[in-house]
Amino acid sequence: MAAISPHERSRISCTAGVASLEKSGYQWSQDEQAVTISLACEVGDPETLRVSFGERGNSVSLAVEAADNRTCVFALEQLFMPIDPSASSARVPRHRRKVILTLVKHTPGQEWLQLRRMETHPI
Repeated sequence: MAAISPHERSRISCTAGVASLEKSGYQWSQDEQAVTISLACEVGDPETLRVSFGERGNSVSLAVEAADNRTCVFALEQLFMPIDPSASSARVPRHRRKVILTLVKHTPGQEWLQLRRMETHPI
């Protein structure tokens, strides 16, 4: 599993054959150790899965080739809480109908109220 380079990310975002997995739908759950995100995508070739976890543990992005030859992308900037990038992972199950992201919590036991951290602005 290779990381997405900034060049690939900009190229993907400008390609007509791109489907945002955020718009296609996803589900998430958590336990004491990790947050699991299940992304709906009929994956063509699991070897095309590219994922990048932010060095500071505050973001994740992925791209994968779908069965219909589009590129499916998903990105979360400013995660609700930090993750452990070196322990986090992404995989395509054998049936290829989704991509599963496992975001290992930097601090186990912390409950995530949502996936993104909302900016607070002083009044």
